[in-house]
Amino acid sequence: MRFIIADDVFYARKAIEKMVMEWDAQSRIVLSCDNGVRVLKALEQETVDVLILDIKMPGMDGLQVSEIVRKEYPHIKTLLVTGYAEFEYARNALKNGVFRYLLKPLKKEELYGALDELKALLGSYAERRQPDGDAQRMMNSYRMMGFLSGGVGIEPRYPLPEEVLQRGYLTSVVLCAEITDAQLSSVAEEIISEEVFIYGDMLHGHRWLLLICNGEDLPINKFQAVCMEKMELLTQEIPRRYAQVCVVGAAPASKCIAEMPECYLRAKRALSLRLIQKRERVFLFSDSGKDKPVLSKEDLRMIRTKLQAHKTDEVEKMLEKKIAMLPRLSLCQAEKTYHDFFSIALSLRMERGQSGEGKLAPRQLWDFNTSKQVTQYLEDLIYGEQDVKEEGEWDIISEIKEFLQENYYCEISLNELATTKYFMNPNYLSRLFKSQVGMGFSKYLLRLRMEKARSLISQDDLNINEVAAMVGYASTSYFIGNFKKYYGDTPGNLSNAFKDGQGLITE
Repeated sequence: MRFIIADDVFYARKAIEKMVMEWDAQSRIVLSCDNGVRVLKALEQETVDVLILDIKMPGMDGLQVSEIVRKEYPHIKTLLVTGYAEFEYARNALKNGVFRYLLKPLKKEELYGALDELKALLGSYAERRQPDGDAQRMMNSYRMMGFLSGGVGIEPRYPLPEEVLQRGYLTSVVLCAEITDAQLSSVAEEIISEEVFIYGDMLHGHRWLLLICNGEDLPINKFQAVCMEKMELLTQEIPRRYAQVCVVGAAPASKCIAEMPECYLRAKRALSLRLIQKRERVFLFSDSGKDKPVLSKEDLRMIRTKLQAHKTDEVEKMLEKKIAMLPRLSLCQAEKTYHDFFSIALSLRMERGQSGEGKLAPRQLWDFNTSKQVTQYLEDLIYGEQDVKEEGEWDIISEIKEFLQENYYCEISLNELATTKYFMNPNYLSRLFKSQVGMGFSKYLLRLRMEKARSLISQDDLNINEVAAMVGYASTSYFIGNFKKYYGDTPGNLSNAFKDGQGLITE
């Protein structure tokens, strides 16, 4: 089994670790720490079976952690370690949220007895539970990405406790091929002493969000400088250890939680600089907004004429000459130039009767790995004979439906799918989905979740909290409300009906 142990008394914590390992040498202690905030951070990233928590800890105590775990990680079992004076209070405060209360000083026999019961309980769920940790990690990543991309969430909420972020945070995006989440986490946690939360971008392989929190409460400028130094070390250590190139885009540090989606966008935009500053590996977003455009209106008219005549070599030479005249090409200038070319490509496509404005959305500049890829993409748009036919559109909708079937428990935004996976206008994709499926994207996703929830409820070893989490709801009450609206009855009543052999609900 996989454990997290939290006790602010060092020797007490080490004693628990020793007892756990003596109980079963195959146990894995994922984290041993002195406060509840670090426990929650670890749960965002790790698969965990059992928490052993002291009831009194600084910052966030065992009771507070237990409340959050009961709501958001109902499959995790909690053992609460408490002094005799607090025992009655703890038992009354959390009647059903904690598996067992253990008195201090902790005795081996009592701990072993509780662990034996847990092992038997979790072992009976092993086949189903094993993927739950991975599913939870995916849900956390999707929830964060949905929040950052402005998607409609399952339940509006910040993805991390405010107390973790209120001293300041730095948002960064890491690109690195051929390494795993665990490998990145290992290097990041070694190098970055500050609290760091890592989320995989499930729509784009080998891209991660690293959210670094100002745990030492440094002045914000000092904190940012320290983070950038650590990022430089990260981009040096990953190639040394795994022989893979690593680049990082970062947004300026912030103390405002509401700015987090904008910070994430800025961090991704900063990655575009790797197409220009090819020797560097860490890029900090900066946009003065006063940079002069690279191409004038006259230049753009001339480029359009040359592209119509297929004189791409002349266009490339003209652009190279313009850039060479600048002291340094800024991010703003690079983005403006790219979008100018995309606009020309759309107008030329529309002249030929191909898909243009209203269907296609520009591929984001940060999604390209080389400037040559940018050139090839624009040339394909301008000269390519392929168009978005009805068959191709149907393939996209079929692919989205298959994606939802496999990831219904995650927080998924159609806007994110449209703009970053299929490079289509979100409104157009929404209309296309509804016309071909017969219902809107949100309604289709709700149907998948409700059907899966009904199936899970029929398994009498699952409680409603667990079902809610397994179909993607952070809040059980929100899940119950949606279930009742969809089926006309509560999941609790359905569960009782199944137990009585009458588990039928008509839609």
